[in-house]
Amino acid sequence: MIKSLDSLLSSRTFLKVVSVIVAFLVWYYVAAERTTEVVRTVTLPVEYLNVPADMSISSDIRNVDVQIAAPRDVLSGKSLESIACQVDLKGLETGRHVRPVRAILPSGVRLIDIKPSNIEVRLARTSAKEVPVKVQVEGGLPPGYRLENVRLMPETVVIKGPDSKLEEIERVFLRPTVDELLESESITLRPTWGENPEDFMDVTVDPAEVQMD
Repeated sequence: MIKSLDSLLSSRTFLKVVSVIVAFLVWYYVAAERTTEVVRTVTLPVEYLNVPADMSISSDIRNVDVQIAAPRDVLSGKSLESIACQVDLKGLETGRHVRPVRAILPSGVRLIDIKPSNIEVRLARTSAKEVPVKVQVEGGLPPGYRLENVRLMPETVVIKGPDSKLEEIERVFLRPTVDELLESESITLRPTWGENPEDFMDVTVDPAEVQMD
């Protein structure tokens, strides 16, 4: 009996059967792992489509959470990069509007939920005006220092945004630090305005940067 069992275990036929079984188990595990659906939540910025001409968009919501499900191998790689969240503004006039958020998903990805699924957007007519650029050193200059022969290129910029916001902006500022002034004779900075520039995020500046020599 023992001798026969040893012969069976060492036979080529038995080894082939074992190899086939092992290969099948490995294949089954890999296939099951690849096709197992997983759930994931990603945070994405809102993209606006068909923005009416000469209008600015403002909203308290800039990102939405998208819950999706897909096989594990689908969610790997660059598939997440192709997901987008869009809000269509076609045909809207000035004022407040509540619009649905639409998720654009790659093949094999299933949408579970979007939070929030609707967002409020505010549309306002935009205009433009030219304002001067001023220098305002961050934190002020140390005693005994002063700015001399400052040259700005350009000396004025064009700001564009809702009329209500533009009425509040009479000038824009370059705010270099003392260290920046001491380290270089030429500095390129983005103009800002007001104490809380985030309140004016729907205002654009052209050019976006000003050189200070």
